[in-house]
Amino acid sequence: MFVDRITELNTLTRIYRQSHSCMVVVHGRRRRGKTSLLREFVRNKPAVYYVASRENAEANKAAFRRTVADVAGSPLLRDAVIRRWEPLLALPATLCLGRKPVLVLDEAENLGLADPDFFSVLRYVWDTVLAPANIMVILCGSDVRALRELTLSESSPLCGVVHAEMALDPIPFRKFGSFYPGTETHELLSLYSITGGIPLYARRFQPNMPLAAMIARHILEPSSFLYSEPESLLRSELAEEEFRDLLPVLAAAAAGPGDLKSIAARLRQPPGQTLAFLEDLMEADLIQCLHPLRAESLADSGSALYEVKDGFLRFWLRYIYPHRSVLEFGRSEMVLSQIMDDFHRGHLQPVYEEMCRQETRELGEAGIWPEMQQVSPLQDGGRISLAGLSEDAALFGSCRISPQRADRHTLESLQEAADQIPLPDPSMGRYYALFSSGGFSADLEALADSDPHILLSH
Repeated sequence: MFVDRITELNTLTRIYRQSHSCMVVVHGRRRRGKTSLLREFVRNKPAVYYVASRENAEANKAAFRRTVADVAGSPLLRDAVIRRWEPLLALPATLCLGRKPVLVLDEAENLGLADPDFFSVLRYVWDTVLAPANIMVILCGSDVRALRELTLSESSPLCGVVHAEMALDPIPFRKFGSFYPGTETHELLSLYSITGGIPLYARRFQPNMPLAAMIARHILEPSSFLYSEPESLLRSELAEEEFRDLLPVLAAAAAGPGDLKSIAARLRQPPGQTLAFLEDLMEADLIQCLHPLRAESLADSGSALYEVKDGFLRFWLRYIYPHRSVLEFGRSEMVLSQIMDDFHRGHLQPVYEEMCRQETRELGEAGIWPEMQQVSPLQDGGRISLAGLSEDAALFGSCRISPQRADRHTLESLQEAADQIPLPDPSMGRYYALFSSGGFSADLEALADSDPHILLSH
């Protein structure tokens, strides 16, 4: 099932339709659907799609030659001996495939890691053969750090050649319901927070089962796919020494308050060392850094917060990783009880608040809500979930997870808390945003229709 990705497909199609050759870099962590997206894109197009392996350069050259030979229907090419990348990479432009051809090099970072000269060779072939031939080249990879360094950095031979970069994020929540037709929003939020919007994970959960039963069957059972999936992915994305150093840091960030001091204290290491590890994790697209606003002075940021980006990895690090010995011993009931006791406060609510911050940004960019220059958590003791700030306005938001509808009392509680926060400029406008998984009462919706400073999002 191919879900969403219409925006990404349209972007690739627009680039493809240009009258000149183009090169695109597509990256994102594994399981996000990069291969499905690109296979959908090249469907019905003349294309060479090659998935690079971690083998040496000679093995990749031979496999690439066979892939091109299969597309061209050439037994002669399949049996040929071609030892250099230059003539191999030029082949897709010389096959006379009719329409504009597409060359996809999936897991392209493996080619650069196996042969340090590969991207220099690709640049030469691009300049001499591919660019004049009107072809589209897509370099795709899961090792975000490596691929960006090899293709987009100033030291890359491809610097200045790449026309577009596409970072593939998980499926957004607004499209997540496609996996579970008819499921209530409140239930979808729980499923989304666990699966992280990853299609492969979402397909393993049945919405007609209680949440606890799904967690027990698909995650807590040591023989299940999802029990060991995060560790396997991390080992594939990080070098062995990095894995040993960074996995405890990820677990410490997922365990509780994500400020540097708290994370370093959990690890019992100097903050400077912890910060260096966190920066490595941000480069690997595993951690994000948030800069919360302070209730005492919205013009100032509080201590930076570090969060695990991937929803399922965050769930696994918080609940599975610390209890693996217990689970291997067959005591899943005890772990499941702890998960369900902590799930709403420790996992679901933080994930929902991040979703609400992202929606605030998107609605502002679309002109539906006032656009805020900064949208962040608010350090005010937990009464307000998020705050936004622009030159002439401030926005205060409450993120409410409940099957019950939010009503005027919910709004009044938010307004009471928000109105106690001083603004950088007293002339600034105040907006009140309510996010509610259970929807809103009719009288609250009517009030929001008549007051542009009241913003509702279901």
